[in-house]
Amino acid sequence: PMSDRNLDVRTGDIRPLTSLRMVAALLVFLHHFYPFGAPESLLYAVSRQGGMGVSLFFTLSGFLIGLRYLPRFAQHGLDHAYLRSFFLKRFARIYPLYFAIALLSLLLDPEKTLNAINTVVHLTLTQSYFLTLPVQLVPTSWSLSVELGFYLLTPFVLVSMARVGGKWRTRGVLSATALLAAWTVGLLILGIGIRAVSVTTGLADWRGYGFMPSAGMMIEWTALGRFAEFAAGVLAALISTRTPWLAA
Repeated sequence: PMSDRNLDVRTGDIRPLTSLRMVAALLVFLHHFYPFGAPESLLYAVSRQGGMGVSLFFTLSGFLIGLRYLPRFAQHGLDHAYLRSFFLKRFARIYPLYFAIALLSLLLDPEKTLNAINTVVHLTLTQSYFLTLPVQLVPTSWSLSVELGFYLLTPFVLVSMARVGGKWRTRGVLSATALLAAWTVGLLILGIGIRAVSVTTGLADWRGYGFMPSAGMMIEWTALGRFAEFAAGVLAALISTRTPWLAA
């Protein structure tokens, strides 16, 4: 079991993972703002790889979601009341702070303006699916758009894992690994299909917003393309709870 030294019993936070979040945040910060000059330096080269902090965030998110909610979705399934409770907690986690920062961004930068289309897109946190919208209001909020996609997928992913888990520890982990791989591949195929439809129908160039105009953008900016990172965290959570020797 988790020791009291590593677990904050008041909040349920796992302290080493909180420290890891700090490292990930620092990596992302250095990637966007490198204050040390000397572009030819080794430190600058390292800072250019700071985008991996986002991958670390997504994997940590999958781990914590799996750790806390896999047993609960195994118990409740897709019960409407429990789904409502889950999504309300996810909403409270990301929307209030996001809205506050978005409002400050509008107030502090008079050059930023919103029309009906990008207002709806930013309110629904779907900006990562459009080529130009992620950089119009809060540039880094594209990652919240991806995270929201993970939250919407979570109930279906965790319930499907619970149903194939099996009674044997090893078999359950192997079944879950295969299932998460299938989810990852399926979502990539779905993303490629949506992108193809977007190009065929002209949505990829619609009013200059560019709805999923390229496969590369879909893979880098959307939950459809980055699900593998989230899935790796969920699988790590399953292994850590199913394998007694990890408790040491």
